[in-house]
Amino acid sequence: MGNPSERENTTRYATDKINHLLDNNDFTSAVLLTSIYVNMRLKTLITVRLNPPQQHWQDTSNAFNSLLGYKNLLSVCNMLGLMKGCNFKQLKDLWEKRCVVAHETELWKNISPQEQQEIRELCNSAIDFLKKTTG
Repeated sequence: MGNPSERENTTRYATDKINHLLDNNDFTSAVLLTSIYVNMRLKTLITVRLNPPQQHWQDTSNAFNSLLGYKNLLSVCNMLGLMKGCNFKQLKDLWEKRCVVAHETELWKNISPQEQQEIRELCNSAIDFLKKTTG
């Protein structure tokens, strides 16, 4: 997921999968999958910015798994100016929604129309972020 063509392919794949889940009203899975792809892209952006030699690229990316969680990755990318034109607040809200979805079993059973709309907006914001950060 390090070079632009890989990021473009990942973005297309993720967008298709996320939209499929949303189209099938599988909102909890959409939130979980979307947050995974955003997290992967945040790590990639920071790793590319640090520009390690090719043989150390994966090690550098893996280090972020243990050092920085989603919110910290988001903040670092924002501080480094890697999120221009992206909705920082909605990506932060996506993580909050992911935590609720992952830990609150009620949401797996009954998602209100308002909650469905919020999830659609958060996922669409994440797709926009993925598209804007392919290059």
